[in-house]
Amino acid sequence: MNGPVGDALISLHVSDQFQGARVPEGEEMEPITKSLILVFDMVDTQIASNQCIKFSVYLADQINKFNLSREGMEKHKKRRAKRDEESQRLRHMERQEELAKKREEQRRDQYQQMIEEEDPAKQKKLEIELQRKDQKRTQRKAAKMKHMKIRA
Repeated sequence: MNGPVGDALISLHVSDQFQGARVPEGEEMEPITKSLILVFDMVDTQIASNQCIKFSVYLADQINKFNLSREGMEKHKKRRAKRDEESQRLRHMERQEELAKKREEQRRDQYQQMIEEEDPAKQKKLEIELQRKDQKRTQRKAAKMKHMKIRA
């Protein structure tokens, strides 16, 4: 773009499903709306402001007339679905990591309890319990690995 508007325009965002700024988890999001967001650098405000406003109105009118073709809309929906699936996959991985950390923390606490136990009989009992849990875990992992090898 040439002229004062081109020099002043920093960014332009057009969306048919805009929900406002990202909010922390648990808070309500804004309703979905169509939006056009223009960011201008108004260094020389007297010259550029009038032209920037005219450009904004013109662009809004032009975008309002714009419609995607059926193929374009299908591509758009596929990309949006892929992006949503990717974000869900990332959230799932984060939750799994948190659960793994929590389980490891509990295991460390149990081990620490066993070490701190003064009664040798109780300590032996706790040690046997931990060994059983570890054996079960390794058996499950081994069964999964065998199952995976069979599939391949």
